[in-house]
Amino acid sequence: MVKNKFNDIIISSEKTNKILFNKIFDANSNIIIEDRLNNIANLIYKKVDCISLPEIINHKTIKDYDYLQIPYLGNQIAIIFNNTDINQLILTKKQVYDILTGKITNWNQISSKYNDKKITIFYNIKNSSLNFALKKCYNKLPFNIIGNKVFNNYELKQKVINTNGSISFINFSDISKKHKYVHTIKKNDTLSYLAYKYNIKIDKLIKLNNIVNTNKINIGDKLIILNNINFGIAFIKNNNDILTYPEINSWNMYLEQINFNDELLEGINSNPINENTYPFNYFTWIIFDKKKKNKMFKLFNYLLSQEIQKKLIDYGFFPLNDKIKNDIIKKLGDI
Repeated sequence: MVKNKFNDIIISSEKTNKILFNKIFDANSNIIIEDRLNNIANLIYKKVDCISLPEIINHKTIKDYDYLQIPYLGNQIAIIFNNTDINQLILTKKQVYDILTGKITNWNQISSKYNDKKITIFYNIKNSSLNFALKKCYNKLPFNIIGNKVFNNYELKQKVINTNGSISFINFSDISKKHKYVHTIKKNDTLSYLAYKYNIKIDKLIKLNNIVNTNKINIGDKLIILNNINFGIAFIKNNNDILTYPEINSWNMYLEQINFNDELLEGINSNPINENTYPFNYFTWIIFDKKKKNKMFKLFNYLLSQEIQKKLIDYGFFPLNDKIKNDIIKKLGDI
């Protein structure tokens, strides 16, 4: 659990949020990391004031214990790969499902352009919430991942890097916070020059920064660079044949389809099947007893402040938009 600078509030969280809590709560000690089920148990048995999970708890549990759950940041799940025969991997959402559940086992089943090569899948068995979040993106489809288990993100990335023909998935924050660099456009800069300079494929540079006119970049503009990555990040083709990619613009498009005006703030459709943007998105939530609303109100004012929401990007996460933040503050005032 985390005893943060709100010293009268104790938060229990998973390991994936440890670094984030250290930064935004200035917590340097008293951190006990729990897995998903123990976090929920800590809340039910009143060992903590609230818990942080990258998922929602089902309606029955919420209603039985009179809890409220509120999102405070977002993330996207990146599909990563290593295939020396492929410069750019394009998948549909269904193909990702078929690969991870063992229905597609060879690269030439994805496309006849790809060589006859076995697909090797790795996934982090310890990151239960990430696995749960990915499964939620497919609503109620049965989802049993068929692949090789690893036990942390470092091992997962190394396995992908060292295994030709491999595919996996990981939080985009676990990539961007380590490899992100912001370049300010200078005189005579071109996209091709920047792609060469930072060893990044030009199509990824264009997609990551939502560049519409590739012939026009302005001095002073800032471009996000993801460099020094020794594996590929797949594009996901939606039903409109638009290539999507994990980045801030696709996250913002996702937020536009979210409505948190329902009774429990669970979201009328907290993970919409979005045909116009990247499909693998999820929120991280704080869940707490409604009786502790007054104590939690100051925490959420802090978490939803412009200062903290802006910092989330530096830590590799995605902020909420103003509409959702206003929905949250209104809901806290109503209970």
